[in-house]
Amino acid sequence: MTALDAVAMGVPVVSLAGRTICSRVAAGCLTALDLAEFIAFDEKAYDRIAVAAVKNLDSLMRLRGELRQRLMSSAIGDSRRYAGAVEAAYRDAWRRACVDATA
Repeated sequence: MTALDAVAMGVPVVSLAGRTICSRVAAGCLTALDLAEFIAFDEKAYDRIAVAAVKNLDSLMRLRGELRQRLMSSAIGDSRRYAGAVEAAYRDAWRRACVDATA
């Protein structure tokens, strides 16, 4: 959630994706925001991504200016679309449970 807080404030993040769910949440959020280039899978890549971003300040400034809107128009930031997806998942789970109970 910290990554989303940063993005909402216009601050890009670099994520080190690991094997646990906690270490992959930020990577999932970056993927949803079409920012996969900020996901590292080892420490060297993390350093490389961060240094490259800092070296290209014009690009970084443009990204900072569009991050909040990118978040709000994504599946993560669109609360109606998100709620609809959660509701559909609950309905599907309930239907499967009912089928399993009668089988």
